[in-house]
Amino acid sequence: MVRPGPLRPLAGVVGVVVAVCLLSAGCTSPAPVDRSAPSPSVAAADTPAARSQLVLDQAVAADLPGCSAAVGERGVVIWQGVRGMADLETRTPISPDTIFDVASVSKQFTATAALLLADRGELALSDPLSKHLTGLPSWSRTVTLDQLMHQVSGIPDFMDMLGVLPEEETGRERGLQVISEVEFLASKPGSRWKYSNSNYLLLGLVVEQVSGQPLAEFLRENIFGPLQLPMVMGSTSPLPGKAHSYRISSYGDWEIADWHVDVTGAGGIQTTPEALVRWADNYRTGRVGGKELLKEQLAGAELMDPADTTVSGPGGSRYGAGIVSDPDGTLWHDGDYGGFHSEFFVLPDRQRAIAVACNSSGTNIAALRESLTEIWQTT
Repeated sequence: MVRPGPLRPLAGVVGVVVAVCLLSAGCTSPAPVDRSAPSPSVAAADTPAARSQLVLDQAVAADLPGCSAAVGERGVVIWQGVRGMADLETRTPISPDTIFDVASVSKQFTATAALLLADRGELALSDPLSKHLTGLPSWSRTVTLDQLMHQVSGIPDFMDMLGVLPEEETGRERGLQVISEVEFLASKPGSRWKYSNSNYLLLGLVVEQVSGQPLAEFLRENIFGPLQLPMVMGSTSPLPGKAHSYRISSYGDWEIADWHVDVTGAGGIQTTPEALVRWADNYRTGRVGGKELLKEQLAGAELMDPADTTVSGPGGSRYGAGIVSDPDGTLWHDGDYGGFHSEFFVLPDRQRAIAVACNSSGTNIAALRESLTEIWQTT
């Protein structure tokens, strides 16, 4: 069995899958055939749901690790699709209720927590990091909270520095220790965009320090609860109904790839695509946080460095409060943690959203999501 290499940053390729409904209809009495019109079965098979499921079925084998996908419109789920296995040993198929670790898609929730505290006057985004967290090197006096949020702090990625194996239990304390050992920043704060999970691990700790609550509890009380979202923050504890993640071993077999590194803040949300597309409507309504929060999510968003392919978008894409904004107005983020891969997209008109989650790297999730987007943005 291959010993996995160094941990990769919590961002990844994104993809989508969808469920299909192949309907058929028959005639109860003979009738003239209109050759110019499609038959009922052909017309039914050409629905967005049917085309979506076909995309999923062609990309994912039913008896291998797979994917779950959902499309939402104004906070209502209008389509869900699944394909593949959540657990190969027990032959448990993925269902719409199967839980996935959505990795860096979690960052927008950590950022939203910080924005809520700022709106309450409990912190200022211009605060230096040192105001809220002690024990860090002197550079913490020059890095501000908004620089953490927008990925321009210059702090190296603790995931690149850890050097642990995925099988090892590693808490946030170890991640913080590694960050505390950084003597020099990779760039002057505010001068260069560079994706780093360190920014969001630290931002999560600031939320905890200021609120006096664990980040998981703060999110539950202020976001998940009010919006009735079935979401949990915490990446290392087993959850009922959660899929295993998988990778291909050196022998060509599937093996479990679940990681046990606590990345709370930088990642850690456990949920379903259905819950993600419901959450997406907050980018339209501001139900949590109000209209000011909607402005603040993209205020000060930094132009992403096209050379940094950890998270990449079209030319001119900007990174805001844990969310990427493309020039056409699309909002998105992807996630990659162990064998889990996820994509979350809000279409430019903010009316529709698409989310996909997969439990192996064997599926081209980006291609899936692109196909689903093409289907649903024109419907």
